[in-house]
Amino acid sequence: MFSTSLGIEDQVITHLICRNSLPVEFFTLDTGRLFPETLNLIRETENTYQIKIKVYYPITEEVERYVSINGINGFYESKAQRLQCCEIRKVSSLKRALLVKMLGSQE
Repeated sequence: MFSTSLGIEDQVITHLICRNSLPVEFFTLDTGRLFPETLNLIRETENTYQIKIKVYYPITEEVERYVSINGINGFYESKAQRLQCCEIRKVSSLKRALLVKMLGSQE
């Protein structure tokens, strides 16, 4: 299982995994704030390597609650708000992806 950020270093790892036909599942985290170019790169990478990149999203209600209290860019205001935002948008999605893998189930 490989979590790709789609950055150049992860694209190299993806290339090596695919070139060597390793049985690796790919996933990424969409925080809800990715650039359109990044979203396009997911599809381009899937098409280039004939793979599926599972995308995990944050729980909508948690994001809405955070934004209603802290604002869309509240993570700039304090370390505590930044950590809370990361927990909601990244960490909980990563935990869910790992749990799905550990349990061998699909969402």
